[in-house]
Amino acid sequence: MAYVATEELLKHGESVFKMVITASMRTLELDTRGENLVHAGPHAKHTTVALQEMMEGKVTYEVLVDKDKKKGTK
Repeated sequence: MAYVATEELLKHGESVFKMVITASMRTLELDTRGENLVHAGPHAKHTTVALQEMMEGKVTYEVLVDKDKKKGTK
């Protein structure tokens, strides 16, 4: 199994929790589509591929803000 340093991964994002969610969502996407954005061996696990993609900056996250909540309406 490949080792991905947490400290290196955090250089690409501000929150461990957001990084975990991003990696999880990307892993699920790889499970359904199977299109890697990085070179990975044929037996590489999708979780490892997702983390490598994040390390290389090929997968990022974006915080979406609901316009109604931002204005203070319900």
